[in-house]
Amino acid sequence: MEEWQFVRPVPFCISKGCYVLCILGVTVLTGCNLVSRHHRWQFPPMAEPLQGRHGTQVAPGSAEAMYAEAVRLEGLGAVESVDLYYEAAVAAWERIEGNLLGASPADPRHWFLYHSALTKLVMTSERFGRLRQPGVLATTGGPRGDVPVEYHGFPWTPADFRVLTPVGNYPADSVQHVYRSAGLGVTMMARGTPSPRPFLRVDHPFSATVILRPTGPPAPHGVRRPFALAFYNPLQINTISLGQQKVPIAADITAPIAFLLDGRDDNPITNFLLPGASRHDRGLFMFEPYQRGKIPIVFVHGLLSDPATWADLGNELRAHPKVVARYQFWTFSYDTGDPFLDGAEMLRRQLREIRTTLDPQGTDRALDNIVLVGHSMGGLIAKLQVCSSGDRLWSAVSSQPLDRIRTTPELRQHLAASFFFEPSPHVARVVFIGTPHRGSVWARMSIGRLGSYLVKEPSARRAAHRQLIQENPGVFSEEVRRRVPTSIDMLLPDSRSLCAIYQLPVDPRVTAHSIVGQGYWLPGLGDSDTVVPVRSASLQGVASEVRITAKHTELHRTEETVREMVRILSEHDNVRPMPHP
Repeated sequence: MEEWQFVRPVPFCISKGCYVLCILGVTVLTGCNLVSRHHRWQFPPMAEPLQGRHGTQVAPGSAEAMYAEAVRLEGLGAVESVDLYYEAAVAAWERIEGNLLGASPADPRHWFLYHSALTKLVMTSERFGRLRQPGVLATTGGPRGDVPVEYHGFPWTPADFRVLTPVGNYPADSVQHVYRSAGLGVTMMARGTPSPRPFLRVDHPFSATVILRPTGPPAPHGVRRPFALAFYNPLQINTISLGQQKVPIAADITAPIAFLLDGRDDNPITNFLLPGASRHDRGLFMFEPYQRGKIPIVFVHGLLSDPATWADLGNELRAHPKVVARYQFWTFSYDTGDPFLDGAEMLRRQLREIRTTLDPQGTDRALDNIVLVGHSMGGLIAKLQVCSSGDRLWSAVSSQPLDRIRTTPELRQHLAASFFFEPSPHVARVVFIGTPHRGSVWARMSIGRLGSYLVKEPSARRAAHRQLIQENPGVFSEEVRRRVPTSIDMLLPDSRSLCAIYQLPVDPRVTAHSIVGQGYWLPGLGDSDTVVPVRSASLQGVASEVRITAKHTELHRTEETVREMVRILSEHDNVRPMPHP
């Protein structure tokens, strides 16, 4: 899109939740937005039939007459309403085509009729099972026959257009802007097949614009010309050709993000307090199906958060055509109450798995050029993808080598994967946003201690920890001996594990950047973003550091951060990936 129109949504109130003490405490620590959400999705306004209202007469066989009859039949539950909505849309097209081609003035009523009939055509086609695969809108017979369905510019397959929802007004409380543009066609939100696919969430929504258009030039009077129902990807296509004219199409790229936010019932508090209890999958997920040649950006959320925290930044970046043309968006989700070394190990493993799954021959160079973006504790997980551990991490928690530790083969393997690793060969750049490289003083305060205390580890993990400590007396550091360390424990400024991670240098083949929050004074710590001091978020050796006056919970949402991310991605796009070490 060359230019988007946007509105500023009005936020709504944060609701009460369970675990009141922890909510009060850890929410202060991390700024988690705990909102109880229920779908408030509305359909766009539809044209009211004129026929029969206040004595209004319309010409038989006109778009008005067919639309009115279609509305009546739909109310009766008659499948023939599909055919009449189609005929009404075609008749309205014949009246607006001259305006589209610049040959006649616009007729607002016929524009409204066209889009209303088209919306109703899609809705009734779904209701009566008339949208069939592959690519056919089936009629009940008649002179036109079945209507072909076309798909343009999508990484999704026709089977992914399983549920189609017209886009009207909707809540967008977690994004600053709603990006939509006016034009020809009806904006839709599609949802895909319920069958699982690797690294794709089931039923993931995406944007589409539908247009009923002729497949040939205007025909002589009285001659029917063929039409097709065409779906366009508004992230890739912003105009269609009609004759010699380029006609802009309608678009709304924010709708799927708002839909996901409005309907989610996954609570970050639960994911923090009860690691492993969430019914939603954890791991690496693509926002759209894999697109060969596009560079992945992997967003890693922070403590007491989830991928929804990236809604605003993702929405802003998707409004930049050059970013959309060269990048694909992935997210990584994990249980934030667990030690973040576990999350880092999962991401490292899944970066290998997604490469072998999507590109087993290793020929897509874009997958060797991945960009990691981590907010808060997510930045530490990102850093652990681009460092070599040596024995520094293990030595920080144990006085004995791993091969001398008494434990089960399964736990030994897990410890080896978490504490000993090399940089991922697929990551070429990392962006730290408000990352507490040297910890956060809030983790030491009573708020942080309360949050850490309330984390309930699975019984199997507690048993494994008990075995490890009992059978290896005096070997492990205090932060490991007293309990399974939580993520908050590891964010203590004096955490031996965190200090060891801070000392790990970033692989020289990887370019690193820092976005640091400032403007809020913390007693004894100096300038900060209210949670992470500037001196903790600042990391030596990065290619760039930008300081932004913003609170920790808003730092990854600010306009300055968006501009810096666009600059970094533009720079990254011009650098060829280095060969594997």
